[in-house]
This record gives sequence, C-alpha cells and structure tokens, in this order.
Amino acid sequence: MIERAARDAGRRDTRKKDAAPRGIFRHRSGVWAARFTCGAGHIHQERVGPLKSDAVRVYHDRRARVQDEPGWCPVTERETKRAEARTAQARPCDLSRLRKGIPGLGETASPGMAHGSIAHKRDG
Repeated sequence: MIERAARDAGRRDTRKKDAAPRGIFRHRSGVWAARFTCGAGHIHQERVGPLKSDAVRVYHDRRARVQDEPGWCPVTERETKRAEARTAQARPCDLSRLRKGIPGLGETASPGMAHGSIAHKRDG
C-alpha cells in the first residue's frame, strides 16, 4: 500500500475536475470556455460567456470546422484578416466618390444651394 502511494505521488491526475462535457471548462474569469485543437495541431482556448450551452455550441462549431477545413487555425486566419485590413488602410482614398455624395462638393450639387448648405423641408 505504501509502495503504491509512493509510485502514484509523481503522476498527474488527467481526469476532468468538473461535470462539464468534453472540451468545456470554467475559465478563471468565471465564464465558460471551449478548448479545442485546430487543424495545425495547436490547442486553443476561447472564452464564450456565462451560459454553458453556448460554450458547448462553440466547441462543436470549432470541431466541425476543423474537420471540414484541414489545416484551419484561428490564429493564422486572424493574422491574414489583420494584414488585409492594413493593406486596405494603406491604399489612398478615392475622394471623387466621396465628393459625389456630399452636396456642394461635387457636380451633383443643385444650382440653387449655397456651398455646404442643406435644404430643409419647411412646414408652410
């Protein structure tokens, strides 16, 4: 008996500590979270919210996406979206399209309007 206790002292208990389903756990912030492995083999944790059922839904959605898209990783997806946003921001703005929608700045302004003024409907 003492030999078994000494042998098991170095082992780590891998059993789930709560009654939550597989892949669902309580985050230290107090909300439910989902843990899943992406197609690239990375382990991801995503905080979901106060409802356990939402966390279960998110977990199953992520697992389904991993199965449908081999190699999918949310980190690489986020990085590509950020890079696309940066390139879109770096492009010069086309002011001619902007001026067409603002009266007084483009050729669509009515001739009776003063520069920058807005015509209001008046009750007679």
